[in-house]
Amino acid sequence: MHKHYVNYLKKFGYLPPAIENSLMHRIEPKSIAKNSILLNPGEICRNLIFVNNGYFRVFNGSPEFKTIDIIGPDYYVYVSESFLNQKPSEYGIECITDAEVISLSYYDWNALQHHCNDFTQLIFRLLLSEKDFYKQQLAITGKDVAKQRYILLKRRYPKIDVSIKQNYIADLLNISAIHLSRIKREALMEI
Repeated sequence: MHKHYVNYLKKFGYLPPAIENSLMHRIEPKSIAKNSILLNPGEICRNLIFVNNGYFRVFNGSPEFKTIDIIGPDYYVYVSESFLNQKPSEYGIECITDAEVISLSYYDWNALQHHCNDFTQLIFRLLLSEKDFYKQQLAITGKDVAKQRYILLKRRYPKIDVSIKQNYIADLLNISAIHLSRIKREALMEI
């Protein structure tokens, strides 16, 4: 799992051998059980979590409230404003399937940044690349917004339909489960 993570990072820039070695000693692989809450609203996000497999949802309010995002394999789950500023989060994070992750604490992340400018640039390129997905979602306007957002989500996570409860996807798209079923049938022809 460590090597997969390091190879993922290297897609975004140069990772000096000394920093790679230091990173390997700082990251922590974890198994997280379904329905575990990693972050409650009002808490500080203290870890940058790379999802090796499994799915998480970012929510506002309490776990029963609105799904803001769904994060799956090969992406980071964290609340950026809280993590980067070490301030209380207005969002929470829930594991919605059993998951395997790599966790890097804020303390270790900050230490690596202070030792190597290449690592800082690599991490920020990586985090900015993940924001491109959200820019694509926000750019969708007009007719069939939910359908286009579903197609974008399905392209990002091809196995999402068989991995998580459909109500999470419907909640994310702000539609009913019945509407999601109709969208899925229509989208099959476009994916």
